[in-house]
Amino acid sequence: MNEQAPDIMTAEEVAAFLRVNIKTVYDSVKAGEIPAVHVMKTIRFSRSALTSWLERGETPQPKRKR
Repeated sequence: MNEQAPDIMTAEEVAAFLRVNIKTVYDSVKAGEIPAVHVMKTIRFSRSALTSWLERGETPQPKRKR
């Protein structure tokens, strides 16, 4: 993996990290398929969570809305 990636990443950085289109990143977040955290009005990603997710080949379960 890319050890140069920051610990907390933006959607743009994740797209580059995963080598996918940024729309794919946003669509995956919306579908609950990729680990992400909403911070205020932004979305952030943990590099370690993404790396673990890739290594496991799993899709996280979507969180229920309250």
